Amino acid sequence: MHTDIFKQIFYQSNIAQLIYSENNKVLEGNQAFYDFIGFSKDDCPLEILKELIRSIPDDGTEMKRKFCTNKGTEKIAKITKSELQTAKESPLYHIQMIDITDSTKNERMYRLIAENSLDVINIHRLDGCYLYVSPSIKEASGYEPQDMLGKYPNDYIHEEDIPHCNEKHIELMAHKGPVMMTYRMKKSDGSCFWMESAVKPILDAETGEIQEIISISRNIENRIIANELMEKSEKLAVIGRMAAAVAHEIRNPLTPIKGFIQIFQATKEYNEKYGKVILSELERLENIISEFLNMAKPHHEKVEKINLSKTLENVIQLMGSQAAIENKSIGFVYDQDQDYEVMGDISSLKQVFINVVQNALDAIEKNTGVVTISIENVEEGHVCILVKDNGPGIEKDRLAILGEPFYSTKEKGIGLGLMTSYKIIENHKGQIRFSSELGNGTEVYICLSKTGDTPVVCSPRIYTIE
Repeated sequence: MHTDIFKQIFYQSNIAQLIYSENNKVLEGNQAFYDFIGFSKDDCPLEILKELIRSIPDDGTEMKRKFCTNKGTEKIAKITKSELQTAKESPLYHIQMIDITDSTKNERMYRLIAENSLDVINIHRLDGCYLYVSPSIKEASGYEPQDMLGKYPNDYIHEEDIPHCNEKHIELMAHKGPVMMTYRMKKSDGSCFWMESAVKPILDAETGEIQEIISISRNIENRIIANELMEKSEKLAVIGRMAAAVAHEIRNPLTPIKGFIQIFQATKEYNEKYGKVILSELERLENIISEFLNMAKPHHEKVEKINLSKTLENVIQLMGSQAAIENKSIGFVYDQDQDYEVMGDISSLKQVFINVVQNALDAIEKNTGVVTISIENVEEGHVCILVKDNGPGIEKDRLAILGEPFYSTKEKGIGLGLMTSYKIIENHKGQIRFSSELGNGTEVYICLSKTGDTPVVCSPRIYTIE
């Protein structure tokens, strides 16, 4: 009875199987075997079967082999050989063949993609150790792929960027989801370049646990340089628009200074009251010129503690004259007893505030236009700034694409100002949002993290500035 059951299993199995004796005499093959090699049992040449048997190692080692079937197609099989335990004196052998044609072709295709891709494709152990590095790493960094195997990414990442990459690795392991990281990688010659990596865990289909990690990286040095040039270009454009207004602002204090000096010359006497006014106006001039020069000169990003109320006052002072020329007003509302401090780069944030306030001034009408700036602390450890105007507002479909390059609500605008502002706020772990209705003006919310290292998560409750 058991024999009949085993025969049925043998003949009905979808796995190709063959049994032969010690003298290579074929005793039996199942239908799956003959289907695989493309012959019927009666038409299969005996020499093909014997050649197959002779090619299989006697030590039971698993092997892979290509077959050209009777139909002209090529197949690949994984073959295993084992000796059957029987009561007969001469042993019997069992061959099992598993079709791996599709998986082998897929593996070859994926390897071709990996080895010819301009992106660097890596496979890592759970601790980050390199298991595979694609050849494109040679052109990107100068390292040979085989020299990196068994080593760790932190061996090649700039020391200042290692904490960021470690945080991303912890996030990936905790959430079992993909992460993006941007960092500087050291070349073999000691120089560095900016790299961006999309890192994804490979999960076991049954357990859901992470088996390996795959990363796809690319050199973004040109993109970083382009972004820096774009920011500089936009900054120069802002400075150009402000030049006339600053000249007007400087001319205003010069009038009383010139007048009082003429009085001193005429009377040959010094009036202390007039002297205080002259000193006050000169100090005002100095502040305006300093702010303008700070905007114009190149800077290296420097993270420091920033007093937002003072920074916004400087921006308003710098732009107030431009508004006054067109009879527009800028108001600033905040609690003087509150501490509005954040960590960030003051020059970059000033550029954002100037861009946003400039857009608001451009949107409002002469004589009746008002821009109001408000600021408040938020419980989540954020500071929120609201820039509101009483202009015509923006349509919903146009509002949705603000911040995209080369799109602007202004007739002569090219949209790089808001795009740059978005990027700067993103780098400060903050968020910038717009709200507008036709006929009711526009509101711009800029939310910044006080510590500069905790990302801002926008919620309706954050934006409650009255």
